[in-house]
Amino acid sequence: MSKHSKRNRRRMHQAGLGGGFSVVRRVPVRLQRDLPQAPTLSPEARFRLLCVQHAARRGVGEASRTFAVPPSTIYRWRKRYRPEDLTTLESRSRRPRRTRKATWSAAQEQAVLAPRQQYPRMGKDKLRVLLRRDGIRLSASMIGLFR
Repeated sequence: MSKHSKRNRRRMHQAGLGGGFSVVRRVPVRLQRDLPQAPTLSPEARFRLLCVQHAARRGVGEASRTFAVPPSTIYRWRKRYRPEDLTTLESRSRRPRRTRKATWSAAQEQAVLAPRQQYPRMGKDKLRVLLRRDGIRLSASMIGLFR
């Protein structure tokens, strides 16, 4: 690579030509230990990062066509993305945050399990009729939960 004057380097940099140079100094080992480690991203998160960065440079439509991802998805990733924390692009759990708890009592469970063991091939609808004869009123869907 040929040397250029400071003025020519500035012109080339403004025009987007030529790679700029930077001075890189080695960090002493004892200081390296105290530096925070960069997070290791999954391949999926790296792909999302590429999409978001491309969208920032060229626009969402261009990124959508380039990476074959719907624009709505790129907008969603852009909203989640925080440059200081790259783990924001990792995939999240789809499990509901709040799930319903079991509402049956131990007596109801025992009442259903006894005929289930006696008649293992009987379905929940027929078991419901048997339990109703014994005075236990439970829905078929609730009986289906006991196995």
